[in-house]
Amino acid sequence: MIEQTLSIFKPDLVANSAHVASVFIRLLAIGLLPVRLKRIDLLSMGQVRALYKAHEGQPYYARNYDFMLSGPCVVMILEGERAVERLREIIGSTDPRRAQPGTLRRMFGTELPRNAIHATATAAEVDAEIKIFFDGVSP
Repeated sequence: MIEQTLSIFKPDLVANSAHVASVFIRLLAIGLLPVRLKRIDLLSMGQVRALYKAHEGQPYYARNYDFMLSGPCVVMILEGERAVERLREIIGSTDPRRAQPGTLRRMFGTELPRNAIHATATAAEVDAEIKIFFDGVSP
């Protein structure tokens, strides 16, 4: 089934254009195609709050929040067969040190929250996350 998912290249990944290119190549190779894409020089506090709303009150929340406001990000809607599941598989575990070899977070992340890439966790959350960054307009 063709579906969409949201992905964000985080500031640590965007800081290295060669890494950004490598990740795009990996995504395209598994059939995840960007249908909307934009670079945001600095996410707004509102966008980051909305993205991490479910994590408010957690000990790691402030660290994640601050990191996402630390530099440019690339935000995109990816489309493909079982896009949510396949993106989650290719990025690997949230903690890059625990991610499987060959996954994007293992290859390009270093430690939490510098784990290179965000991916929507479930199909039920995709529309809400897209609206945060694309003004409520899906492609």
